[in-house]
Formats: sequence, C-alpha cells, structure tokens
Amino acid sequence: MNAQYDNQKYSLALIQEGVGCCGADGPDDYLSLQQPLPTECRDTVTGNPFFHGCVDEITWLFETKCAWLSALAMLVAFINILNAVLSIVLIQALKKEEDHSEAYAK
Repeated sequence: MNAQYDNQKYSLALIQEGVGCCGADGPDDYLSLQQPLPTECRDTVTGNPFFHGCVDEITWLFETKCAWLSALAMLVAFINILNAVLSIVLIQALKKEEDHSEAYAK
C-alpha cells in the first residue's frame, strides 16, 4: 500500500513539474492542509509557486490540442467523403463507357 502511495506521489510530482501547476486547484490545496509547498509547485527560475491548479492547466492544454485534433479529423473525413463521391462518379463513367462500347460493337 505504501508503494502505491509513493507511485501516486511521484506521478503527481511529474505532472506538477511538467505542466507547471500546483495541486488540483492551486497552492491553497497544500496550504489548507497545512502542508509545505513541494518544490515541484515552484518555478525553477524564480522560486515562485505556480498560481493555477493542475485541473485548469491540463484542461487548457487539452483544449488547445483538441482544436488541432478536431480540425485534422474533419479534414480526414472530408477527404474520405470526397474519395467516395469520386469513386461513384468513376464507376458510373466506366459503366457508361462499357454500355457505349457494347452498343458500338453491335
């Protein structure tokens, strides 16, 4: 059980340091529990605590990434629809050409 707690603590430290956030809702999460701010909650250059919580920071991070991902998905869907329409047009043109060649052969 203690190893699981250590893994969760390590994961939280990685998130806070990598994303640049502190706690779920900000540094007050630690202060309300009368815990010192971990070093991962501080800017490595200035030493000031990160103001925003990890929930907000990760939400903002995903919002910017999701916009690009949504645009890419819409582009792929448009290309697939265009491909289907052009395939139908090509099949109809081939059938029409086949009918003309059969009529010409008679």
